[in-house]
Amino acid sequence: MDLDIRTLFIANMLTAFIVSIMMLIIWRTRKSNASLVWISLGFGSVMMGAMLISNSDYLPSFISIIMGNSLYLLWVVFVWQGTRNFQGLPFPLKTVLLSLLLFTCLFAYYTYIDFDTDMCIIITSLFVITYSILTVIDLLKPIHIKSPAIEHKYTATIIIFFVLVTLLQIVIVLIRKVDSHFMNADWLQQISVLSFMLYSIAFVLGFLWVLQRYLENSLVERAAALKKANSLTDHLRQEAENAALHDPLTLAGNRRKFQNNANLERDRHLRHNHSLCLAFVDIDHFKAINDKYGHSVGDKVLQSLVTYFTDIIRNIDMVYRWGGEEFIILLPETNLNEALLVCERIREHVHATMMVEQDRITVSIGVSQLREKESIKALVKRADELLYVAKRSGRNCVVSDLKNGNQ
Repeated sequence: MDLDIRTLFIANMLTAFIVSIMMLIIWRTRKSNASLVWISLGFGSVMMGAMLISNSDYLPSFISIIMGNSLYLLWVVFVWQGTRNFQGLPFPLKTVLLSLLLFTCLFAYYTYIDFDTDMCIIITSLFVITYSILTVIDLLKPIHIKSPAIEHKYTATIIIFFVLVTLLQIVIVLIRKVDSHFMNADWLQQISVLSFMLYSIAFVLGFLWVLQRYLENSLVERAAALKKANSLTDHLRQEAENAALHDPLTLAGNRRKFQNNANLERDRHLRHNHSLCLAFVDIDHFKAINDKYGHSVGDKVLQSLVTYFTDIIRNIDMVYRWGGEEFIILLPETNLNEALLVCERIREHVHATMMVEQDRITVSIGVSQLREKESIKALVKRADELLYVAKRSGRNCVVSDLKNGNQ
């Protein structure tokens, strides 16, 4: 193979420069993971190192050889840091600084004290292999996903292939002697530079693939989290609305819900000429039950009474707790005679089945039908008045406009 090493170094510098600028542009335009910055710095250091090494004829050996190779190798450190940053892992700065210091000392020793090009190549290769293996290990850690995906495995394979090429270079160096002047290097150094260029392109494509898939997964996860949050918000809002419209003890509707539904039913009554009745229910001698058995027993009576109501009335009929032991039952599309039958069934069922020890529970009910253009407030008032007629009539009875002679 007859490739000009200087031309390869220039191509290497251009490749590193293009990769470095490209990573910075992607990071700036998309404001994506900061790992791109570290990788950009890595390939930027490759470019600077290659520039110093290629000008070894014009620069002092410390700058061209020691600093040039040190900058050249910072690339693998920055790539490792970029991987750890992507995975959210801490960067062991002290360990890295110590390894760089060790490399610089060894490289200086085999450059100034005991000059040995073979050892310089071996030290450089071992440094690259060590940090490349660390990069593979961190890249394959299942942090963002349950197991490494295909893009992680591809990128790791590229790095491993480069490690194998570097190991092969060490083996060849151990077998044969290389030229002491790197810029006069033979096919071994030429292949090393060429393989690095190919590795740079393949690695960057792989890492961008990893990052792109990560961003896509992040968007999917955020969308799922947002959907879950919206669902939870809707659920909490429904619960809040439900709590605001229902009595917490009996789960019957409260006055606010009654007002809303009653106005709607009144509008339907006016629009379609449907009948609308309202029953006002009160538990007889409820205070005596509370005083004798306690409020906990009284609460159970209230809960049981609502259950009785819902067992007897239709699905379109609605029960509301008006206050204390008073309830309202709204009966849409029901005339007064039908409402009386429903209320009598309720009264008889309560009287026959509800007892607290030896005390029988009874209810008094006032029933009224909405008149033409009458307000809900007036309807409630008439039913309340009829309820008190039932109370004065001996309780445990149903009184309506028909029975009271006011219809």
